[in-house]
Amino acid sequence: NGACPLMQDAVKANVKVAVFITTADCAKDAGAMFFHGEDLETAWGPVAVQAAVKAVNADPMWAGKPCKAGIITGAFSVPTHETMRKAILANLTGTNISPVSDGVEVEQDLSKVGPAVKAYITGDPDDLCAIFVDIGDAGAAAAALTDEQAKHIKVISADFTQGGVEQMRKGKQAILIGQDPFGEAYDTAILLYNAIVTGQAPDFHEPVKNSIMTPDNIDALMKAQAD
Repeated sequence: NGACPLMQDAVKANVKVAVFITTADCAKDAGAMFFHGEDLETAWGPVAVQAAVKAVNADPMWAGKPCKAGIITGAFSVPTHETMRKAILANLTGTNISPVSDGVEVEQDLSKVGPAVKAYITGDPDDLCAIFVDIGDAGAAAAALTDEQAKHIKVISADFTQGGVEQMRKGKQAILIGQDPFGEAYDTAILLYNAIVTGQAPDFHEPVKNSIMTPDNIDALMKAQAD
């Protein structure tokens, strides 16, 4: 959250600040007028985990049987990544999917994603059913799977990256969790303009809606993005 001190400085200089990156807590602590961004705890808690459980249990190999999930995060020192990692762990509780561990970090280095996936497979070759990657990994986790492994290990990653979409079309990426990247910026600008003109700020947190991309809706979501 390196942007937080910069926002605080702007607020101190009487600049009107609206935020669509970082987190709601960061924006509030900095004194911003409002935050129009992703609710990370919801996106990587109930949204991502419920989608993963549905995908895993649709596979006859699992179908409600206990299995394991690996969690790959960017960095334990990044608050946004920690929010997502902890949300995954909390929401897996009570499902038939349990975490292998509290997760591993790749230190923002996508070249480490593939080896992390292979380490999870080596450690749990018979009961690994999912891999969560709470950063945009450009399809790196899915690419690390063989075609046979991808049939039974569901990869859930962040953002509709080109690499992630390509891996989904190949049958290796099960789920991509995205939001409205254009709307985040555009709507923030409109909301800020209206707030300055009218003197009335919107509710502090104006969350964007999450989108879940799967092989069933990939074409429709890609078309919507292009439009």
